[in-house]
Amino acid sequence: MGDKVQQLETKMAALATGMSLKVLRCAKDGNCLYRAIGHFVGKNWGEVRQDLGAWCTDQNMSVFKDFVATAADAYGNRALETTSLATLKKNILSPGEFGCERVCVIASDVYDRPVTVVTSNGHLYSDGENNPGQPITVGYYVMGAGSLRRPGRC
Repeated sequence: MGDKVQQLETKMAALATGMSLKVLRCAKDGNCLYRAIGHFVGKNWGEVRQDLGAWCTDQNMSVFKDFVATAADAYGNRALETTSLATLKKNILSPGEFGCERVCVIASDVYDRPVTVVTSNGHLYSDGENNPGQPITVGYYVMGAGSLRRPGRC
């Protein structure tokens, strides 16, 4: 597993360089996606979890259902398991529980910024392109997430 992770880290670093981005590593402890988002919004992972958990209300149920309904197309036909908004909120508010693409959709809405996910195979998935804020770019591979940002910008 160690060699595979090293290969993926090398691949992600090359992708980032090719996109004029810089890799900012973070702990692979289930809070990694929240840390990566926090790099961009000036908050720690716990604050990001609270912000995103607060979004998970009945008021936003239609946004959540729309995302789940179109997720396969938006994410390159990747299968995303369907969970209830209540389950997603529970996961978001549980330290150490890994995030997912749906968390990125919520972050885009909460922080009014587009979110782009870069995977180790070079795919880009974006949400909230119409949001006016500075983009949040996160990347991940097998285990752990990290933020990717243009040098000199946060």
